[in-house]
Amino acid sequence: MLYRIYKAGSPAAKELPPSDELPSSNEGLVLKMEKESYSMSTDTGARLTVTQTGSSSYYSHPVFILEKKQGDDWQTIRYSNGAIPLPVVYVTQANESMTLGSLNFGSSVTLITPGEYRCVVDFFPHDEPDKDNVLLAAFFTLIE
Repeated sequence: MLYRIYKAGSPAAKELPPSDELPSSNEGLVLKMEKESYSMSTDTGARLTVTQTGSSSYYSHPVFILEKKQGDDWQTIRYSNGAIPLPVVYVTQANESMTLGSLNFGSSVTLITPGEYRCVVDFFPHDEPDKDNVLLAAFFTLIE
């Protein structure tokens, strides 16, 4: 499941940038959905994966944000009530891929309808405190 958990001062608690300013890859990390397009009639959910193609190690806290595009803006989709956080996920080796979570289209508090979506994850450098966080988005389209 994907969860949105707010922590004071974390990027998840702040307004996120528009899609043209939020990449799917940076610093060797590549965030993507299993597919680019899903059908509500045949697909029940989606998986979010990250691949590390660089040499640095990153981890993510259990902060997954699901948003739907409404005009030029991104609106948060309330996915879960009283979510239990996922464990911290380490991305440690080059060319390593991991599933970060899965999204069930029928389990959200806010109705998930056809449209353009993004899942946003904030990655933190592991053992490199001078490096900046990497905020990435995986985009997908949901059709009827």
